[in-house]
Amino acid sequence: MKSCGEDISNIRVIAKMLISLPEKFDPIVTIIKETKDLSNLSVHELMGFLKYYEKRLVKRSEKSIENASNQSILLVNMTMRKDLLVMWE
Repeated sequence: MKSCGEDISNIRVIAKMLISLPEKFDPIVTIIKETKDLSNLSVHELMGFLKYYEKRLVKRSEKSIENASNQSILLVNMTMRKDLLVMWE
């Protein structure tokens, strides 16, 4: 890469990308830094790791919302059953 006539190394670009990510990416940034050789990692590979991680976060978030909704429904059903039992006594 070139910027204002200056060559910028791939590792420098990757390092800047990793530093600039939001906090929610901290776990994957740590894993990448600890397990990958940044001098041999391409920007394309890094983007793939980050996109996969973000999709996982979204999927887990959707499951959490679904689970919370299911728990609310279960609680309402249990409360209704309890009320019915009290009425029949």
